[in-house]
Amino acid sequence: MGLTSPCVLLLLSALLISGNTQERSKAVVTLHPDLQQIFTGERLTLRCQIQGGENNTEWRYFFKRDDVDIGSSESELKIESVEEFHRGAYTCVGKDTSHEKYSDWSDEVMLTVTDRPQPVLRVSPSWLNPGDSVTLSCEVGDSSTGWSFFFYRAAPSLPDQPYSVELLSDREQTTGNSSTLQLAAPSHTAGYMCRAGRGETVYYSDYSNPQFHWSGDQISSVSLSVSTNRSQHLVSESVSLSCELKGNSTGWTLRRYTGSELYTVCSSVKGSTTGSTCIIRSLNVGHSGVFWCESGSGEYSNAVNITVHGAFKYNVSVRLSSISEGLCICLQIDGGSSQSQSTNLVLDGVQIANQNQAPAGNAPLEHRQGVEAGPSDVTYAQIELKKMKKPKRKTGKQAESEEDTIYSKVAQDLPLVALEQMT
Repeated sequence: MGLTSPCVLLLLSALLISGNTQERSKAVVTLHPDLQQIFTGERLTLRCQIQGGENNTEWRYFFKRDDVDIGSSESELKIESVEEFHRGAYTCVGKDTSHEKYSDWSDEVMLTVTDRPQPVLRVSPSWLNPGDSVTLSCEVGDSSTGWSFFFYRAAPSLPDQPYSVELLSDREQTTGNSSTLQLAAPSHTAGYMCRAGRGETVYYSDYSNPQFHWSGDQISSVSLSVSTNRSQHLVSESVSLSCELKGNSTGWTLRRYTGSELYTVCSSVKGSTTGSTCIIRSLNVGHSGVFWCESGSGEYSNAVNITVHGAFKYNVSVRLSSISEGLCICLQIDGGSSQSQSTNLVLDGVQIANQNQAPAGNAPLEHRQGVEAGPSDVTYAQIELKKMKKPKRKTGKQAESEEDTIYSKVAQDLPLVALEQMT
């Protein structure tokens, strides 16, 4: 048996070592766009690349989602419109078509799919003062980035129909998830909406819910009037709200906003109406909110803030020093709570005192002609003083009280007020 040359043995050993240490090709899967969150309806591309191996190798690629084959393709797998069922763990592998060899499988990449976002719009301030500027703030409420923002005027349309939108401004935003727009001194009630978009082929979010700023100033084309001429009401009262339109309008809608929900109270085609008047025959606390009219030609009226109160729980005592013209009455109001409240008292529709004007809840009442009730936080009662005949002086236990008591007649759902005449 012949001996193998030492040089040949060394060469074979080197080849074996080289073959055993050669790294095997490995696949890598990536998502494009490379974003942490993908929303339903967005376009997505999965890209598979092979690391290692020869540059001139022809590869064919295979993809899996949650270990289930989803097909083979070139290096990219495109999803034109992502849906919730696309979520999962994606991997890919490459096949060398020349040598019928496979690369190693890629590591998993998780795809999280979220419903199409609806941004949140905030308007500040919500009630206008003359000369105020208004700030609109639009935010996509998650960790997603790369958005551009679009602000719109929400224009009223035909009665009982959704708002149409008129673009006010678009704000490019390449990072972050919010943007703001400043409006210089608007003077009338108006509504706004916003939405966001991202990507080369723009993917849009849903529109935000409409938000508003309000003004009590009337405009010539459409106005709102309230039959009671006051903003504070009690449950079970009836109120009529009239939308007065001028010009060629195609109808009207009366809206109410509660701070979280927008309602259609009635319109020229819906609800309890007489002409252009909407009638609420029995108020309840749920009717509280901001009311305004909208015309079919795209305009907003003045706004009215209406608050409906349930039964009051105040204990009211009144001491009379005399019953005569110009009398001075002090009310001590106990609301059953230690919390400080700012309350105006209104007699026959006229504001006659403010609780903050006297210490410890004792409010001197002075009837001031021509002073109208304020627009908010008003407690009102219709008080009719009736002097009762002075009873004969009693003796013994019946003489414990030296003061005569006079009772007032108080508006619905308010307790009786005891008026005690001092000697």
